[in-house]
Amino acid sequence: MSRLSIIHLLRDSAWVALALLFAVLSSSPHGVATPSLRDLLALAVVLLLCAATVEALEARGDKVSPGVGGTVLAVFAAAVVLVPLHFGTGILLQHESLALWALLWFALLRGGCVLASSYWHVFPALVRGVLVLGNAEGIRRMTALVADADGRYRVKAVVQCPDPGAEVAERDADWLADLAHREGVRLIVVSLSERRGTFPLDAVLRCRLRGVRVLDAPTFYELVTRKLNIEGITPGWFIFAPGFGGARWEECARRLADIVLALLALFLVAPFLPVVALAISLDSPGPILFRQVRVGRGGKPFALYKFRTMRDGAERDTGPVWARVNDSRVTRLGGFLRRCRIDELPQLFNVLRGDMGFIGPRPERPEFVSELVREVPFYDQRHAVKPGLTGWAQVCFPYGASKSDALEKLRYDLYYIKNRTLMLDMEILARTFSVVLLGAGAR
Repeated sequence: MSRLSIIHLLRDSAWVALALLFAVLSSSPHGVATPSLRDLLALAVVLLLCAATVEALEARGDKVSPGVGGTVLAVFAAAVVLVPLHFGTGILLQHESLALWALLWFALLRGGCVLASSYWHVFPALVRGVLVLGNAEGIRRMTALVADADGRYRVKAVVQCPDPGAEVAERDADWLADLAHREGVRLIVVSLSERRGTFPLDAVLRCRLRGVRVLDAPTFYELVTRKLNIEGITPGWFIFAPGFGGARWEECARRLADIVLALLALFLVAPFLPVVALAISLDSPGPILFRQVRVGRGGKPFALYKFRTMRDGAERDTGPVWARVNDSRVTRLGGFLRRCRIDELPQLFNVLRGDMGFIGPRPERPEFVSELVREVPFYDQRHAVKPGLTGWAQVCFPYGASKSDALEKLRYDLYYIKNRTLMLDMEILARTFSVVLLGAGAR
């Protein structure tokens, strides 16, 4: 089962729960008693199975997300399955109206979700028209970026700026604004390496004053991909870009939430920790806990704790090296602990100590950091916040084990640091559960 399927299953489970709740509330004014828990569970299971089956059939047709037609088909299939169950086993006896209400609410909730998440396909007028202004290479890159934006944007026009020194024909001052109005453009993306002498400043300013939004290429890249274009930004962009900070009360609230979540998690996993420790000691010789120096906020080193997953002294001869797929240093039990993220449970104590937070960039080893800071632009900026147990890069990108992977993860880490909000933190936590369930990205 793919990670996307897990997310869809969790989402459908939420819709089923809400549908049952609304069905009970819709039936109660009419004096209908609530059915038994067994009947409600049977109805929920049938709905989920039918929705998952229809989605699997849609996936065979290269559809990556469930459509409105699939929702209707899933509800119809659930109704067909419930009829023989009702007459054969007595499920939902005297509660037929409640079952119909549940099916109706599920169709409305799931179908509404599909429409809301893909409104640009249903209402083409809401697709944001884009005018790309720049040189040939910039236009090519931005056009390709729009093509990968899931239909949220559409290139309506392109304007190539002349090379420096080239003759420029005189135009009316409103030529660009008129073009934007004629093509239905709501956003101008400027992708130009050299603006001096070739950039139509007055024409773009008139567009801006007429209400057309103007973005540079790095900002548009961030808006579309939810990561930063490291190669296209400068220190000045970091200085003047919004974000990259928060009020003191937000930091205090985040620290309080880290403590509460860490204590709650420790309370839930405490009965299993002795079992894990015993299994590690029986699996291979060596200590149960593994202590490793990592780089934290502000570049300060701290001791990170994990359950040992490699054989004792694995790096004694080689020194620090990147983890690899099917790493021979990992023990038999260690592979399982890594896939399930159980090896990272001791880091809850790092959270309580204040070395880490629940959400943030994953802390890296100082041997790798010193090398990456020299070779990867802006790598040191990821240490502006506390490292975390999970983060935006962890849920969006698989395990990083090379310099190129470190650059790609840095795009997500800097996006998170720039746009840290409660809603983004909640999204990361929700997506972390699906990553843990699938064991994705572990090595």
